[in-house]
Amino acid sequence: MEIKMKTAIANATPNHNSLTSAARMNQSGLLNNFTSTLRVSIQTKMKRFFTPLVMCVLAVVAGVGVAHAGQVTVKYQTFPAAAVLDSNIISTGCETATANTFAGYEFLFWDNQGVLSWSPTVTICPGSTNTIASAWYLATGCSGVCNCPPSGCYVTTFAFSIDHQEVLANGRPSRRWLRTHL
Repeated sequence: MEIKMKTAIANATPNHNSLTSAARMNQSGLLNNFTSTLRVSIQTKMKRFFTPLVMCVLAVVAGVGVAHAGQVTVKYQTFPAAAVLDSNIISTGCETATANTFAGYEFLFWDNQGVLSWSPTVTICPGSTNTIASAWYLATGCSGVCNCPPSGCYVTTFAFSIDHQEVLANGRPSRRWLRTHL
């Protein structure tokens, strides 16, 4: 039996026109056909997946500036009581704002969306969220005793939160400030 197997293998190997060779060619043809079908199938599935993905990303990028446009509420407030003397809203484009003149009050500073400015004129630009710009004023009029009290004059110091645009009571953060920062 060993001799017959060697003969069959020896006879099949050099014969390139045999059925084995035709089968090999047919297999490679099937393999090529399968490969091209698989490639087309993968490309179709990728198009089905990537087309909506690309459209979604483009919609998000295009809508970033439009969907979330914010506004700036401009307030003219007394310091330290925070009573509002006047206000307006800026919703599009940058505007130059100058501290108004109010009888009995002197301009102190601007808190322009978390940035302090001692100049009476600032540029206010809306961002992507709603914010506040405040011009702060100190009362200059006299009510009650206008001179130093009998015990002598004193200096009052106020703590001010730039982020929340508020005077901190008794030099300590308010409960609201503590809840949002701790």
